[in-house]
Amino acid sequence: MPYWGEFSPSPGTGNISKDPMFIDAANKDYRLDSLLSQCVNRADDGYNMGAYLGLWKQPEEPESVSQNLLCQNIPNPFNNNTRIEYQIFSRKATENVSLRVYNTRGQLVRTLVSEPKTNGQYIAYWNGRSEAGIGVSSGVYFCRLQVGRSYSKAIKMIWLRPHVEEQPGN
Repeated sequence: MPYWGEFSPSPGTGNISKDPMFIDAANKDYRLDSLLSQCVNRADDGYNMGAYLGLWKQPEEPESVSQNLLCQNIPNPFNNNTRIEYQIFSRKATENVSLRVYNTRGQLVRTLVSEPKTNGQYIAYWNGRSEAGIGVSSGVYFCRLQVGRSYSKAIKMIWLRPHVEEQPGN
């Protein structure tokens, strides 16, 4: 069974033509079998080809855009950037939407979104920085989605600030 895509002109153009040995493709587990797969550590940069070797989790997908929704950030905990997906549904043409990050004392850390939005699915990112652009300390933060006056939901996020070793003499 060839594994080149429908957009590839033919085998031999950088795509693989042998079974990549997924753990259980029939059940959508596309991790590579670390002992049998010829894709493990075979990419030009030494990483795996074709699939992520870590734990795979089916993403949560809303059935339809018929409700407001704030999904858990991914990854969580995080130490670089985190992705926050949310969905807006309103009977109005637009609705005022805010997505804000707060610390455990309830103090505003960062406003990610503050504008009218139409129905749909959206993504915001947070890089662990305050409104002033200063890196925040490691800990628990809350992301709150407010849609008009009718919907409010918060999620808990854990920021692990990257450890930077001090250089000798500092």
